[in-house]
Amino acid sequence: MDLKLHEKIRVLRLLKGISVEEAADALDMDKSAYSRLERGLTRLDIEKADRIGRYLGCSLAELIQYTPRQLALPPVPQPLFLRSTFSHNEEYIRHLKNEIRFLREQLAASGEDTGYIPAVQEKTG
Repeated sequence: MDLKLHEKIRVLRLLKGISVEEAADALDMDKSAYSRLERGLTRLDIEKADRIGRYLGCSLAELIQYTPRQLALPPVPQPLFLRSTFSHNEEYIRHLKNEIRFLREQLAASGEDTGYIPAVQEKTG
């Protein structure tokens, strides 16, 4: 499965836990314009792709060369026992939840029968 550039941008944004609104604001774009770009409804020029790639933490070349396997298995932050503060632990948990959400979306999009996969429950309170 080869992803188009706009799909790779969406995947990276989701893996980083960034909302459409946050990305649009950081890139000084209108939310609806950014959303259309991610859906492939508007043209993505090289300069804009490079700017988005840098915002998402990679070069344009890296963004273009990414494969679905690389996108599904991003570098994982340091393990919890190497972290010293509560905020870092929350960041790591957020990263894992985003990765789980992304992988579930990929399974659903593949159309494969995955059987029962329980949802991750978030604690409230």
